[in-house]
Amino acid sequence: KNTISYAAAVNIDYSAGQYQLLTLSSGQAVTTTSFSNWPSTGDVGVVSLIVNVTSAGTPPTLTLPASVNSGITIVPGVSPGTVGVSNTIAFYNTGVYIFEFLVQALGVHTIRGQ
Repeated sequence: KNTISYAAAVNIDYSAGQYQLLTLSSGQAVTTTSFSNWPSTGDVGVVSLIVNVTSAGTPPTLTLPASVNSGITIVPGVSPGTVGVSNTIAFYNTGVYIFEFLVQALGVHTIRGQ
């Protein structure tokens, strides 16, 4: 498991391991999320992002890139392609949230899971 330090911009580096842990607390906002070092074109890679929300007084947020565009509608409040709605997830409750990202063939990022 790789631990990602909180910052306004975070990078999920596939080569650092398939399990990435990000801890967020009240008021923290990740405004830019990027992905790097996916497997070669034609291969499939999956990485799990585990978001541990330790306090949620002012809900912490995580903004996913526009390239995360398939399956994201399962996340409450997120609706890509809808005017005025972004790929920003607000965490209103403490707890552990797990997101899986998949890349295949042409480098398209997909979210799936919980």
